[in-house]
Amino acid sequence: MKFSAVTLEVTKKCNHHCAFCYNIAPASSSDVSFEQIDYVVQKLHAYGIQRVTVTGGEPYVVREKTEYLVSKLLQYEFDVCLNTNLTLIDNSAANFLEQSIGHCNTVYSSIPSVIEENCDNITQRTGSYKNIIRGLELCKSYNISVGLNMSVSQLNIDDLDYVPAFLRAHPVDSFTLFPVIPPIYDRTNPTLSNDAKNLLKVADTLCRVHDEFGIIVGSIRPLPLCIVGNDSRFNVIRGSRCTTGKERFAIDLSSGEVEACSQENRKYGNIYTDTIEECYARMSEWQHDKFLATVCRNCSILKDCGGMCLWSDPCGRC
Repeated sequence: MKFSAVTLEVTKKCNHHCAFCYNIAPASSSDVSFEQIDYVVQKLHAYGIQRVTVTGGEPYVVREKTEYLVSKLLQYEFDVCLNTNLTLIDNSAANFLEQSIGHCNTVYSSIPSVIEENCDNITQRTGSYKNIIRGLELCKSYNISVGLNMSVSQLNIDDLDYVPAFLRAHPVDSFTLFPVIPPIYDRTNPTLSNDAKNLLKVADTLCRVHDEFGIIVGSIRPLPLCIVGNDSRFNVIRGSRCTTGKERFAIDLSSGEVEACSQENRKYGNIYTDTIEECYARMSEWQHDKFLATVCRNCSILKDCGGMCLWSDPCGRC
């Protein structure tokens, strides 16, 4: 096997400061150069990467570099999607996205809560909710496909009750819910935890959204079968099996550091000095499921489920 997808962090900087974010970087953190972008894109193309997710930080903090990166990737015919909080999108940015990735791919945005006060509290930025909605509506006015992501923890679990009403007012093309994994610097914070009740509510909400709106629903993080069960109605939930270190990896474009997972806080090489093959070989523990949660490792339904990761342990089953 080899990698088929990569996440490119175009910047560590962000205009939000979300309570659960793993990516905390100072405003003085370095920016990627155009020459570095050219080098990495060519290297990924030569290796045979097919899918690229452009993310941050917030990519539109470094708009010129982000749009250059997206254009370069499309020039090499990668399948490209963009993660942005949409708060810095203006008409010219929306026009660029509509003319580039907006026709064939999706622009993904995170909304910490569909309740304005809770959203602003989690991002720790007054007005973040209004700015997300403004960016969302602007993208839709340019006919850009938009997917909305929401991380779930004790901070916002009750807000899932209001998701259908929110989507009636602000339609999107896909909707994703996923349980927060507490960042490495705040692993034991109880407000960032998820129990079995939360995970069932995530699965149920995704089914309700699919049933009412007929849109794609998913969970970036696994929803273990030992909690949600084998109910066939959950079959509509996409992408709940982790492929980190097996099919996907991540690159910090500024430093060149290669990661399997941001939650691990471990580097597997540098894109500017190492081959991708070397980085892949160093992730053998991921490829042999060494980072599964303790209770998943000898589970009889692991093959069907995929299991939860070590950093979600305990995850509501214990």
